[in-house]
Amino acid sequence: MARPWIIAASYVALIAVTFAAWRTVGLHVGALAVLPLLFIGYHARFWIALATAIPAGIALTVLDSDISATTGRIVLARPADAAVLTCALCGAVIAAEALRRASIQNALLRANLVRARRHADRDALTGLANRRYFLRALHKTIVAQSTSQAGVLFCDLDSFKLVNDTAGHPAGDAVLRLAAERLQHAVREGDVIARIGGDEFAVLIAKLQPGFDADAVAMQIEAEFAQPFSVAGRTFQVGITIGCSVAPRDGMSPARLLELADERMYRAKLAKSETSSRKC
Repeated sequence: MARPWIIAASYVALIAVTFAAWRTVGLHVGALAVLPLLFIGYHARFWIALATAIPAGIALTVLDSDISATTGRIVLARPADAAVLTCALCGAVIAAEALRRASIQNALLRANLVRARRHADRDALTGLANRRYFLRALHKTIVAQSTSQAGVLFCDLDSFKLVNDTAGHPAGDAVLRLAAERLQHAVREGDVIARIGGDEFAVLIAKLQPGFDADAVAMQIEAEFAQPFSVAGRTFQVGITIGCSVAPRDGMSPARLLELADERMYRAKLAKSETSSRKC
């Protein structure tokens, strides 16, 4: 483990500083003892560093004593010097610990804020983005690629009410989670999928390309929903109806693009019994 070695090296450095202070007869050199003390406090415990700082300050002051040239007796350093140096070392250790704790609290606060924002942008049931995040992502996409097209698909599950009515809401929730997985499988990794509410989903397709337009993506999604859902030992045939809008052809407002795709989905659902075409 690296931490015991760091602590041992810090004590060796503390002894080295003490020896250097004694050789140079200067408390200013002894002040460098604060450096190994900070390492001890960070890698061991605060109280260990504090307990080490007190004798270190006293020892450094004692070693700063000198021999009188006239009497030949040892002239001890002033007690005030010992108090100042000891207090300085202890104060540095205390201040470093306070800064360390504040840094930890700030890191926890930032992590909590990031977690809270992530939860605020996510649908609790499916883990997909929610409506607010989708509109924000759509706005960023429109601004970033003003010269290229972006597609918005508004998706509504067919016969979903039948699942809730016949098998209960837990089965309906399971179908919604499976639907979210199928949507993720049908689109590219960088595209955004959101649960708008109930059994309604939206897909943001950035940078539409020839051969990968809104109609092509819609066909891929419909193919994913052609297979029945198996939930709690029962099988449900839940299809999907899709309406789409394209920016900048249909506008540049995220809310309007989503609303237009919703309107086209609704018209497609009404006409689904007669035609399977999507109105894009």
